[in-house]
Amino acid sequence: MSYVGFIKTLCQDYLTGYKEPKVLEIGIHKGQTALPLIHNLSLFEGFTYMGVDIHVRSLVLEQLAQFGYVSLVNYDERSGRDVFLLEANSLHWLEEHQNLDSKFDLVLIDGDHNYKTVSKELELVQSVIHPRSLIVCDDYNGQWAEKDLYYSDRDDYKENKRATPSEESEIQGVRSAIDEFVEAHDNWSICTLGSFDPAFLYRNDVWDRFEFGTDSPVGEKRLNLARNLRLGLKLKNMR
Repeated sequence: MSYVGFIKTLCQDYLTGYKEPKVLEIGIHKGQTALPLIHNLSLFEGFTYMGVDIHVRSLVLEQLAQFGYVSLVNYDERSGRDVFLLEANSLHWLEEHQNLDSKFDLVLIDGDHNYKTVSKELELVQSVIHPRSLIVCDDYNGQWAEKDLYYSDRDDYKENKRATPSEESEIQGVRSAIDEFVEAHDNWSICTLGSFDPAFLYRNDVWDRFEFGTDSPVGEKRLNLARNLRLGLKLKNMR
């Protein structure tokens, strides 16, 4: 899926607080989010984008190969404006990278849309971010909000050994996993915008204000929302 309307806003109103932002995206699919995100990141002096998916499509690689001022790692020499596209199971990758020296400023979670996977991802992600980092989860208000999707059950992924095997669960859906995480962690809060899919998670002991504003009513066409959306942020006075 695509975090439609939010990418430019996140880059301009949040990531500009970092000289060389570092972004992790779990679930690339056809690049609906990755491509506009990497374009916006390419406007920074330097950046790191890490994309993790059980299947990196050649179409995404071909399109990124045409981006100027971007180094596609393993194809180009690294330049400090680096894009990593990794074929891996998100849970395995996160488990193997719990001791990263450099933490991600923004994490987008849009891989397997089921309760158990998202629950585990949210816990594991805590070790690869810092207190100011934001986590964005897709489909909080989408079709998988209250029911599970495992890509391993889909015909075009059945032979993919990186796909997480499906499990039966009494609790299902992305929203269930996110709400449970926020309820269990008092220092995390959630922000949504109307019925739009993403949920934005932030540390309430670090951020004094986190809200979206727009000159367009939320129910208007997405293009109007995307053009007028603004993110209001204010850090707490930290000693």
